[in-house]
Amino acid sequence: MNPDLKLKAVQMSAQIQQVELEMAYYSRQESENKSRLEQMNDRLQTLRREKQRLDEQIANLEVFVPFQGEVLSSDEWLRQLDGRFVPRGTPLLLLGDSRRMVAKVWVPEAQFARIFKQPEVLGQGTELMLYAFADQKFTGQVTAVSRHREENMGEFGEKLALSNKVGGEVLTEYDPAIGQEKPVEAVYEVTINLELQELPVSARPYMSGRAHIECGHSTLYQWGKDSLLRFISPEVRL
Repeated sequence: MNPDLKLKAVQMSAQIQQVELEMAYYSRQESENKSRLEQMNDRLQTLRREKQRLDEQIANLEVFVPFQGEVLSSDEWLRQLDGRFVPRGTPLLLLGDSRRMVAKVWVPEAQFARIFKQPEVLGQGTELMLYAFADQKFTGQVTAVSRHREENMGEFGEKLALSNKVGGEVLTEYDPAIGQEKPVEAVYEVTINLELQELPVSARPYMSGRAHIECGHSTLYQWGKDSLLRFISPEVRL
């Protein structure tokens, strides 16, 4: 909420009350005050229109979301928004719905072809290990596969922790054109739905780990010939 708008609205209300009191006073005087009353009435209507405009602006500052969740945007991002006007359609916040926890996995193109021989076929079983709970494993299923390579670390920089520059395993480089790190090689995002009843209560968005994605079985001959792996282990982010 912009405090300047609220202050202006309060000041405008005070001015309207003052003009209304003066009009009530002059209306009890002689007819020579008629022109004065007309001027004050014009002023009153102008103030009321301005007050209505401010009230509409204040009402538009309220943001409603379709679910209860947690604000995931960084404190720095929120400070940049404080007191600013933003164009219509500009993303304001990144929200996480803790009732629908999913894992976002970035798979390099070399491994992608091994896992998804038919990208339109989903439902592969997965086994997830979070670094915060290294002694536990969680299961899930692949529910979505991106058809386009990832070009940046997210609109809010939420995937930056995947970069090798901050301890992740995705090789990235800084792109001055977008002001962000971007993957050096082609990587594709895979979405894994997790069994929520298995996750610890203390599991939080942005926790890192590794995911084993089942990509089928092969004979020993096929495995030796094609170097196929049953499980591929890209890094994962909740």
